[in-house]
Amino acid sequence: MNTRLIRVLVALLALMWIGFAGARGKDVTLTYLEGQVVTTIDPAKHTDESSHHAIINMYDPFLYPKVAEGSMEPGPHDDSFDAR
Repeated sequence: MNTRLIRVLVALLALMWIGFAGARGKDVTLTYLEGQVVTTIDPAKHTDESSHHAIINMYDPFLYPKVAEGSMEPGPHDDSFDAR
């Protein structure tokens, strides 16, 4: 039984290898454009989408809801946070 299983696995691997060796990938062109202008990082003054996303990425990691206490009031991410 054990020898038969090994033979079947070897045969399957050989068939897979033949199938993959004959397969050809297509050439794919990828165009990536980047060049957003962030006009302000002040959360009270942002007016466009680029600034909005920059503000979210910059300020969200500082405040988290206090879920463990059953509250959605924002607080520091870590209780040991020291602003000194």
